[in-house]
Order: sequence, then structure tokens, then C-alpha cells
Amino acid sequence: MEQVSGVIGAAPLWHRIMLHLHQSQEPAPFQAPPGLVQRPVCALSGLRPTPACPTVVQEYFYPDDLQDYERQSDTFYQMTSVGTNQQSPQYIVNLPDEYNEWLARQPQGNLAPGKLKILSPREGDLYMLYPTESDQDSNSAVQRLEFKVAGLKSESVEWWLNGEKLTSNSSNSFFWPLGPGDWTLEVKSGDISDRVTFKVQLAENPPTRRGFSIAGP
Repeated sequence: MEQVSGVIGAAPLWHRIMLHLHQSQEPAPFQAPPGLVQRPVCALSGLRPTPACPTVVQEYFYPDDLQDYERQSDTFYQMTSVGTNQQSPQYIVNLPDEYNEWLARQPQGNLAPGKLKILSPREGDLYMLYPTESDQDSNSAVQRLEFKVAGLKSESVEWWLNGEKLTSNSSNSFFWPLGPGDWTLEVKSGDISDRVTFKVQLAENPPTRRGFSIAGP
């Protein structure tokens, strides 16, 4: 696994192992450790549900954590009107700031006004640049990394890498050919900006076939 990323190494292996182990039987039901107690939680937040929470599930807690459970009720759902016999309760969802990135990935999601956030790469990411035959074959595919930002509507954004301007456009993504080194990506749109640092290393060996095969007896 030396210089092999989890995406092409560990994850496919784990996936194939789980499929093989459970190909002829369903997984056993979860057995709760002794001493745990069940309490209802709001499915979205994992906190004690309020009347505004539309979906409630059961969760396991240690008895020592029940005081925190009772003290922290759900704040994600906020009721706007009480239901009647003919009408269901009406509520709005007010997600914390840490959900901004997830919202930005949704088809119609937007960040809070006045914010700009780099979705890819993430702060501290490490990418492996695998050997190719590009020096000998001009038709070989160039390994590229998608720079992606959220928070744009129609404004132009400037893409800067290690202090050098790459391009300026109104798109929320930009593909950059991978190069080894330590990199600082910065995006600017008017008075707002965001930046992340990431690293690209040269891998010593080319990637092998993903996953593995299990031979019969």
C-alpha cells in the first residue's frame, strides 16, 4: 500500500471483501453492547427531537451521556405553524454553517450570502501523480485536478495558484494539470476570497488493476 491512495487501494479492497463475505447470507442484526439505553433523536441532527422534527429514530446512549441528551434539543427544525386536523405542522430547516459545503453540492444549493468556499481540493489534501507515457506519446491523457468553488451566481472569479493568476471566468470549476509540489490555491470574487493548501507528490509505481478477484476452489 506504499504510495497508494485509499480511493484506488483500500476502498475497492474493503468493498470487494464485504460483498464476498455476505454474498450468501445477510449481515447479523446489530447487538447493542450491555449497559446502553435507547432514546429517540431527530434523524437529521441526532439531537433530542422537538415537535417540529418530522423524522425520529432510535439511538443508543451511555447512561452518563443522558444529561447532555436532555439538555441539547434539536435546533435544525423550526416550526412556523401548529398543525390542525386538516393540516400538518409547517416548519423550516435552519442548518448550521458547517453544512454550507454540503448545501453547495446540491443541485440548487447556495452558501450564505457573501461567502465563497473552495470545495476541491480540500485543505491539506495529498495527491499522487502517477507515471505516464506522456513523454513518449503525445496522445496520453494528462492527469488533471478539478478546482471547484461554491458561492458564485454570475460573478466572475479569479483563480490563483502560488501567487500566479491562472484564469478568470464565471464558472464554478476549473481543471488544472497536476504538477508535483506544495500548492496554495486562492479564489477571488470582488471583495470575498478563499484559499486552501494542498500537495502533489510523484508516485514511484503506476497504479495497478483496481480491486482483486477471488478464485474458486
